[in-house]
Amino acid sequence: MRRTEAPSTALLAWASDIHLDHAGPARMRAFLAELAAAGADRVLLGGDISLGPRVLDDVQAIAQATGRPVHFVMGNHDYWDWSVDAARAALAKLRGPGVAWLPASGCVEVAEGVGLVGHGGWGDARHGDLLASDVILNDYIHIAELAETIVHHGNDWYLEDQAPLVARLRALGEEAAAGLEADLHTAASLYTQVVVLTHVPPFPEAALRDGRPLPAAWLHGYVCGATGQALERTARSRRGTMFTVLCGHTHGEATAWIRPNLVVHNSDAAYGQPRCRLVEASRAGVTVVDAPVDAAVRA
Repeated sequence: MRRTEAPSTALLAWASDIHLDHAGPARMRAFLAELAAAGADRVLLGGDISLGPRVLDDVQAIAQATGRPVHFVMGNHDYWDWSVDAARAALAKLRGPGVAWLPASGCVEVAEGVGLVGHGGWGDARHGDLLASDVILNDYIHIAELAETIVHHGNDWYLEDQAPLVARLRALGEEAAAGLEADLHTAASLYTQVVVLTHVPPFPEAALRDGRPLPAAWLHGYVCGATGQALERTARSRRGTMFTVLCGHTHGEATAWIRPNLVVHNSDAAYGQPRCRLVEASRAGVTVVDAPVDAAVRA
């Protein structure tokens, strides 16, 4: 657990699904300038930062441009044209001032009474019915460990037997949940407010697009049921702690109250238009705000 000289109130710049590989140089520069001008104490990147190995360069560029600590989780696109094992090996070697990959950095104190934990999660086939679905997400083609479960002939890909893919996705979800649940309990033993940064929504109620729930045929790739179960268990057993989840993945705005002490915020997003949201965190609560908080309020 990493403790810092924490302020009483922290302003966090939260950006999810920024897909910087779609942004172009001019929009990238504008986004970095936006982050730097936000005046945040820390930057939280909620996955789908860019594409494959490029994510390593992009998180370091953001840290350099803002001069602030950057905490990030991996999204599905961040593993494309890579493998989970290769990505983890590279991330374990990631070095740079103020750059921290969650969950490897464990629980981080971001303000007095507020801890940060996270894991990107996976669409883990615990919701919807992948066994009856003919939807093949691009993740299943572009991430090595998932592509191994799909039959392909030339440029054509087939789900001839969904069972191996389901097993692989559920194993990834279980692994994500196990690590996250341990960090949640650590954080809840120390803080009354816990911010949970993830990529994949942990509950279907937060997996919206254009304000509407996703069709059942797609839910297998858009909800991490295992992390949802871990969050519910922890919130039920730690009723004195408030858990605020920040997620993305669906590109759809949503707020879902799962329990009185467990809320999920999903941020909207658009390809080629990266932007950040601001989150105010203190012992009194964690709130997504639309504009920077006045410095006098944060003192």
